[in-house]
Amino acid sequence: MTRANPRLPIAALRVGSRVAALHVGSRVAALRVGSRVAALLVAALVAGPILATTSALAAPKAATISISSTTRGAKVFVNDEEVGEVPLTKPIEVKAGASYTVRIQKRGFSPYVSTVLAGAGQNSEIEADLVPSGGVVKVACNVPRSQVLIDGKPFGRTPFDGDVTPGKHKLQVASTGYVTDTRDIEVKAGDEIALDVRLELVPKPIEIENKAIWAKWWFWGGVGAVVVGGVTAAVLATQEDHVTPEKKFGGIDKTVNLP
Repeated sequence: MTRANPRLPIAALRVGSRVAALHVGSRVAALRVGSRVAALLVAALVAGPILATTSALAAPKAATISISSTTRGAKVFVNDEEVGEVPLTKPIEVKAGASYTVRIQKRGFSPYVSTVLAGAGQNSEIEADLVPSGGVVKVACNVPRSQVLIDGKPFGRTPFDGDVTPGKHKLQVASTGYVTDTRDIEVKAGDEIALDVRLELVPKPIEIENKAIWAKWWFWGGVGAVVVGGVTAAVLATQEDHVTPEKKFGGIDKTVNLP
């Protein structure tokens, strides 16, 4: 055995005319064979497994993060990058030796945030069951951009998708020219309410035809004519009562003597 050149790699192969020398670390393993071709074959057979093992040992081991949660549908983020949603079918592979921020969130729930230091070849386990904080209310309507009011306060327009505090509320959907839809809802933390509202047009005023005779125009026209005629006759009669006999006979006063 002879000492190898320290500058050589951790695994190197040297083939002389009749000697195959394999350098591993700082030592040299030399095998004397009968020919150059035989030396090459022997060196290849010996060096192959050793080089593969050395490469596997030199490669850095990956790290993984496992997520366990009962909040189905919650989205999982690693360093603000979405990697899946609950339930995850396999651990998340990350680069070893680095720090990662894991965030799990879902609408209607308080988010979970944790920092993980990924060690080489280690699996970091996270258990996170999100806590409900509010409910989700979705409103679809046949009239686009209808006003959505909750407890009398405007919350947005249709199609509406918003977070609402748990409890009982009065929800209204209104639009100009349509009858306002009003209903009572009860929002539970972590739940979702989906409504499909159909607004109806405000009905036109109903006109009722009056068929009574005094509602006709010609009736009142006739009554007016009769009244006018009666007034004229009365005036003439009054004037005639004040005419003297002299005026009636042209002012001639005649006396008739009877025998």
